Amino acid sequence: MDEELLAEFLTESNENLASIEQQLLDLEADPGNAEILDSIFRVVHTVKGSCGFLGLSGLEKVAHAGENLLGKIRSAKYQVDGNIVSLLLENSDAIKELIAGLEVDGSEPNLDYSALCERLAAAEGLIDNGAAALSDTEEGPNASDKTLAWLVGVDDSVLALLKNAEIITPEQVLEAGFEQLRALPGMQPAHALKILGMAKSSKLVDVVSVDKEPVEVNEKPAETAAAEEEVTSPVAVEKTTKVNAVRKAKAETSIRVDVSLLDELMNQVGELVLSRNRLLRLIEQSGDPDLVRTSRSINQITSRLQEKLLHTRMQPISTLWSTVPRLLRDITKQLGKKIRVDMEGQETELDRTILSALKDPMTHIIRNSCDHGIEAPEDRRQKGKADEGKITLSARQESGFIVINISDDGGGIDAAKIRDKAVSMDVITAEQAKNLSDNGILQLIFHAGLSTAEKVSNLSGRGVGMDVVRSEIESVGGTVVIDSELGVGTTLNIRIPLTLAIIPAMIVESSRQHFAVPQMMVQELIAIDPDSESWKEIAGKPFYMLRGRLLPIISLSEVMQIQSNDECPQSVVVVNIAERQFGISVNEVLGAEEIVVKPLGRHFNHLDVYGGCSILGDGRVVPILDCIGVTKSIRQQQDVQTVISEHDKKAQSTSDESQYILVFAVGELWYAIPMALVERIEEVDPDSIEKSGRREVLQYRDDVIQVIRLASILEVEAKRVGEVEPCLIISDKDKRLCIQVDSIVDIVKQKLEIHLDSEEPYFLGTAIVEGRSTEVVDILAVIKKVAPNWFSGKGERRKRSQKILYVEDAVFFRNLAIPLIEGLGCQVITARNGKEACSIIEREKPDLLLTDLEMPEMNGFELASWVRAQPGLQQMPIISLSSLDESEYVENRDLFNARVKKFDREVLHQQLTRLLGRKQDSEIGIIDAEVVTHQAIEGGGNS
Repeated sequence: MDEELLAEFLTESNENLASIEQQLLDLEADPGNAEILDSIFRVVHTVKGSCGFLGLSGLEKVAHAGENLLGKIRSAKYQVDGNIVSLLLENSDAIKELIAGLEVDGSEPNLDYSALCERLAAAEGLIDNGAAALSDTEEGPNASDKTLAWLVGVDDSVLALLKNAEIITPEQVLEAGFEQLRALPGMQPAHALKILGMAKSSKLVDVVSVDKEPVEVNEKPAETAAAEEEVTSPVAVEKTTKVNAVRKAKAETSIRVDVSLLDELMNQVGELVLSRNRLLRLIEQSGDPDLVRTSRSINQITSRLQEKLLHTRMQPISTLWSTVPRLLRDITKQLGKKIRVDMEGQETELDRTILSALKDPMTHIIRNSCDHGIEAPEDRRQKGKADEGKITLSARQESGFIVINISDDGGGIDAAKIRDKAVSMDVITAEQAKNLSDNGILQLIFHAGLSTAEKVSNLSGRGVGMDVVRSEIESVGGTVVIDSELGVGTTLNIRIPLTLAIIPAMIVESSRQHFAVPQMMVQELIAIDPDSESWKEIAGKPFYMLRGRLLPIISLSEVMQIQSNDECPQSVVVVNIAERQFGISVNEVLGAEEIVVKPLGRHFNHLDVYGGCSILGDGRVVPILDCIGVTKSIRQQQDVQTVISEHDKKAQSTSDESQYILVFAVGELWYAIPMALVERIEEVDPDSIEKSGRREVLQYRDDVIQVIRLASILEVEAKRVGEVEPCLIISDKDKRLCIQVDSIVDIVKQKLEIHLDSEEPYFLGTAIVEGRSTEVVDILAVIKKVAPNWFSGKGERRKRSQKILYVEDAVFFRNLAIPLIEGLGCQVITARNGKEACSIIEREKPDLLLTDLEMPEMNGFELASWVRAQPGLQQMPIISLSSLDESEYVENRDLFNARVKKFDREVLHQQLTRLLGRKQDSEIGIIDAEVVTHQAIEGGGNS
């Protein structure tokens, strides 16, 4: 067998069969769609014809059986049902399995599909009987006024190949396939293959629908006939011309490239990046200004080349999700449930290697959602839900990661059952179970063997799935977290790096050995004093008090089993793993560098602390740390989480309305903003800020973001301190802005109270910070002035603007929160106390109430009690904003749908999205807006 022809056949067949599954599902939804049926028939027919030419008898038999059934459906104009579609899906599965076997070793696998072929033939007989019965009721042979005919144009090159063969019509060329063409007298196999290639490249033209009339042979010259055809059927000719033009353009702008070639190119670009790093290091040491300018150009060209090549490895996540409708169809038939799938962000792209690794975990998750999450139709009716359940798949890019959410609107997970099961299996102790939050308990689902399923099915419930899901996601550098609300539904949040090939990393030193930490995992770096009182030892384990929160510390030298040189750690690298923070103590942070990930040998596979290795610009080889593996030991220690939970409860019980405040200088003056508004603080080289039109921009994390110089906005004279410029990164999920200031003064924790309101447009007022009068900047007003479109596009899917009533007596909090809520695309109405809110509620009928609890005249508890007592308002969602003692809230928790601590904007966004989405999902869809902040440096200002 010709290997080149086989490779061409396999490539083309896989491309054609990629869409056949979805087409069959579309045909089931629209049984009378002849266009879809014709497309499916052509795919199977092409596979069958090619098999005869290549001598693949087994595959030819299976494809021929499917082709016969499809041909019978076409000729009888049979309306397919679910059973016929199921049989055709089985046929496509068999064809794919045989082709997959061919790809392994180039020979047909020894698989017996004779039973399937018999069932396909039997289905033909059933259609014959049905068609015969139908024909008795029709009025003769002209009942249908349309039939398919092949309109073919043949160019001279085709006729030249047929010179020594019998004259055949274009219809015969297209219908015959390889085996018939090769059998024609005088036809050489190579000529047959070339003719078919011409047909596929549109030298033989398209199929159209024409009136069913006798075909008359026209003896006129081709030129005359063509001219008359143009007069009598301009639409058909125009359509054919356009189709050919489009196909020709597409053929000229794209080629098929072997994946192994792309991989080799990626390897070579990786070597280029390593050489560039080395070159930049040497030029930097030389100090030659001309070489420095040239090196910057080389750096930019290499980065662009790397970016373009990385893009060739990317595939849309829709290629992974395309199998979900078929999966749901099979599962729902087995379970007797009604489930649909909604997809958002199908165009989001991932490295093909990562995409492949996600297939099995996604299947596990969807099976669980269908089997245990979404209720049976009768149970959903009793709960006031629609009979049809819904699974939502969404994907978006965020901070160098792809964030994938898989949600269902089922019954949710009972944390109490998980808690009891975990204790009974000795996963955690009863004391630990008592101290763990419900969210912490939910994460135990990923423990091997832990399942609360009341019955075991063929789909799920054996306790062997979610642990595999987590391990497979972590194997490609990702994390997975589960969130669930009983009676409402469950969401799995998966964060996956965009690519694993070339990544930015922090280079650290521990016990005189160097390591690379992927920057995407790093939340912040802390310079520490070994004698600081922030160091704590609780239950024999080290912690660091980071802005009021306990941070569990892992010594890198201990994890790597390196003999310590008795040097005290000078830095802590804070990493975020599955929404939990950990600190890795190191001797020194040496800097940042873009590195090429090289795999380790097989003898290192059992070491989960390594993610690969790389070569630095100075030629040294460094291991790349797998932060998930490094923190694995401490993440599995439930007593560590117990210590943190107990500390958080104590801190919450004594909490006031204090928060972290960032103090910075612009010119000679101090200014302040809440730390919760800042994603990161970066030190930026002034030369890296570029001009783009009238704006200044900065290349930041594979993106270009706008730079706002606060001095020019506030109209004060800037005063640079040092060689770098401090910049505040403000984020709105995948969008960012850079606000440049002169210097960072401090981060302090205190109650931010406005003593003097401001009439200036960019200030909220004056507060006393660290004993000094300080202007509080309205950072959102600054952004609206410079980049007014930055907040746009947040409520486009909404059919009407939703009203949120925000009740708060403090002017500062009102002024700060209003732009954030408006960023959701909602209309914000404000009130100063509960009494004022009551009259507004009666008049405006808001969709949601967001209220402080501590207010004069009527507090938040009294307001919520009043709302719950009013006819027609009992179902209004109410969110409380407060820092009150937990016990006081628990006594009145039934009044509220959710509680959010002030400035915890991530949680506020989640709750607003959940409650507003649930309230009007049937009308407007789930809200896809985001609040302005995603995460402050310490994790969202959890004070």
